[in-house]
Amino acid sequence: MKKQTALYALAAFAMLLLAALACTAAKQNLDIRGLPQYICPSATPRPTHTPYPTSMPNYPPAFQANLNYSYVDVTRSTVMVQYIAQSVGAVQLSFSGVTDTGSAWVGSSGVLTIGYASYGVPGSSGSYPVTLPYNVTSATISINGYTFGVVRYPYPYFTSANPFPCCLPGPIYPTPVPTYTPYPTPTLYVRTNDYFLGDPIYTSGTLRVRFKVTQITSQSTSVPDLQGNPQNIYVWQLEVKNIGSVEYALFPVGQMYISQIVTPGGTTMDGVWGASLQAAQAANVTTNYDPVGLQPGQTQTFTLAAFGPVGTVYRLSYAMDSSERGGGPTQVPGANIVSWLNAVNTICTGEIQEP
Repeated sequence: MKKQTALYALAAFAMLLLAALACTAAKQNLDIRGLPQYICPSATPRPTHTPYPTSMPNYPPAFQANLNYSYVDVTRSTVMVQYIAQSVGAVQLSFSGVTDTGSAWVGSSGVLTIGYASYGVPGSSGSYPVTLPYNVTSATISINGYTFGVVRYPYPYFTSANPFPCCLPGPIYPTPVPTYTPYPTPTLYVRTNDYFLGDPIYTSGTLRVRFKVTQITSQSTSVPDLQGNPQNIYVWQLEVKNIGSVEYALFPVGQMYISQIVTPGGTTMDGVWGASLQAAQAANVTTNYDPVGLQPGQTQTFTLAAFGPVGTVYRLSYAMDSSERGGGPTQVPGANIVSWLNAVNTICTGEIQEP
């Protein structure tokens, strides 16, 4: 496993985080103690009264793709290739076209690897922008067996964007040895870390907060890293709701970061790739990178962007205790770190009633 730590950014993160929050809130409004919980809304016993097997499930290979638009016009020259992938390995893309003079446009100049869907784990989603020069009148885009055509209208043309493709198959569990003893009472399914994308998690204690992470996407960038290597821009959304009775002070740009990336070759990289204003500007997203005091009943969604090695985000982390620095070798700003996986919850779905 390759280890990468962004030490050059951590000191700046820590000083900015602690100084900004010290001016906006008292310590009791910053620190979330313990681990939040995701609780499955269904508490019914399994119909067959048969427990899950102890061996690992199989995640069937699956891939679907589409374009958000099948055309460009005089106001827009970019289409997004959208895909969901599971247990298929490399996600590879190519595109080319024809210009207004009838000559060929080489486009991607071959096959690009834009993501990786690891084997034996839940699938994930991704997207990639394809921009047609203004003299290209039509193009063909291919991704893992799917082929799409794009045409250019010489005038403004408007339709609704296509949603992401849906859906990936769930895990297949090996057949366990049958048991005929029914469960005496329903057992809740609870997670206290490595939460799934889109799942609501709840804290307890003085600060009662609901967190949800959604819409993790990636795109290439011409901006290299400090060593001159190519990198991606990763964008995600953090939704926070204060369900308690006191203010919750947070600073998502200093508390949240990418902690694990899977490279196109399948290598897992652990590190700290923090959100930055430069990444947000390069991704052309608007976000609030200031400290926020979330009042009781208030909900706010933060769009965060970070540079990172080319690949696919697998884990995002958040420091629940923002008043101190961590004790590990990376000195991550904050403590009591929890993480979300860029994976679909195939065990149960839905939301419980707010506590």
